Amino acid sequence: SHITIDGDVTEEEAKGALQFTVKKADGTELGTYKLSDFDHVKGTKEYTLTLDNLDEGDYIITETVTDVTGKVLESVTYSLNGSKPKDITKNPTVTAEVTAGSSTTVAFEDNYINEDTAGKLIIQKTIEGSVTKEEAEGALEFTVKNETTGEEKIYHLKDFDYDAKTGIFTKELDVAAGEYTVTESVRDVDGHVLKSVSYIVSGAEAKSTGDAGSVGVNVEEKGKVTVTFKDDYKKATGTLVLKKTIKGEITKEEAEGALEFTVKNNTTKEEKTYTLKKDFTYDEKTGEYTLTLPLEEGGYTVTESTKDVDGYVLDSVTYTVNGGDVTKGDSVTTDVKAKETVTVAFEDDYSKSKVESSSEQTTESTTETTTETSTEMTTELTTETTTETTTEISTETTTETTIITTENVTETETQTSAKSEVKTGDKAPIILVCILLLVSAAAGGIVIGKKMKNKKDQ
Repeated sequence: SHITIDGDVTEEEAKGALQFTVKKADGTELGTYKLSDFDHVKGTKEYTLTLDNLDEGDYIITETVTDVTGKVLESVTYSLNGSKPKDITKNPTVTAEVTAGSSTTVAFEDNYINEDTAGKLIIQKTIEGSVTKEEAEGALEFTVKNETTGEEKIYHLKDFDYDAKTGIFTKELDVAAGEYTVTESVRDVDGHVLKSVSYIVSGAEAKSTGDAGSVGVNVEEKGKVTVTFKDDYKKATGTLVLKKTIKGEITKEEAEGALEFTVKNNTTKEEKTYTLKKDFTYDEKTGEYTLTLPLEEGGYTVTESTKDVDGYVLDSVTYTVNGGDVTKGDSVTTDVKAKETVTVAFEDDYSKSKVESSSEQTTESTTETTTETSTEMTTELTTETTTETTTEISTETTTETTIITTENVTETETQTSAKSEVKTGDKAPIILVCILLLVSAAAGGIVIGKKMKNKKDQ
């Protein structure tokens, strides 16, 4: 292990105070080491302790004593095998893995300032929106830069104190008087989009850096400055594009009046229905309908929930995802990823209903047949009736009966002829009836004349 002591502390003060313990992961203690046990090159600020012949495994190194009389510990950071330093002021403990045939270097750095000149820089953080406490703690970082020395230190949100009642994270730093720049250096959280960042400074004048997540402040001796950052997040969104094409005999208006789609969030189980007419846009050139939906990251099921159209048969429904293989079906499950687009394209093929077509043909055929048959039957019936009646008249010998019969025949023939004309529109039967009437009338005249002659003879 290496330890670097920086700031307003002497070699003697550090050696007389600081202390470390080294343990195995199972809790077995290897030893406790004071800074005076470390190797040190006089005039430098670096101290080194080397432990050889260790078994493979994890080891826990803790700086158990950090207090130095008359000094304020500004920060404790560490790096592992030359990595970027990380703040562990609150809990100066590091876990390092030792492997056979290699060495592992853990470097601590303690920074002290005089108690009489130390000021306080307090960083507070509030989070709004869709990010949870655990998600924020696992991602967010702050960098504090001393503008006088150029030194930068990184602080992780997980090392801040958290107030469950107010939802505020707080990090209190003892710093030397001077100019500092506080930056929320890592503020992206997986699965979420940062809507806005803002800050408020109390106890000093804020100096804008042009970045809403960064601010410059001046900390005076014994002074206190609080910088409060607020981040507002929303769920990261991707884009789901629905496309629809229609083939067959169905018209645009018929399709728009019927078809619907349902999009279901498989996590929340929320569903929303979209109609072809109201929600989709139509491209006259391609004949394609399109609906674009910004959606939160996650899995979704897209279903063509209404696809039946009156008077038509749906021959097939197919879909593709991002232009992939054509698949039969009216429902598909797909993932929407943040800042990415997934396209689901459905195609329906319709044909005219066979039942409706057959009905139309049967109706036309029946109408024609009925008209022809009616005409023929009416004509034949009229002819037969007239002939039979007339024959009856001709064979009768009684004058009275003949006269009455003649009147009845005439009446019958007239009605029948009228009916024939109305039904058929053909006047040929009327001529025939008229001829028969004349014959009947002549017969009647002969009979009447005969009767009168008999009277005269009498």
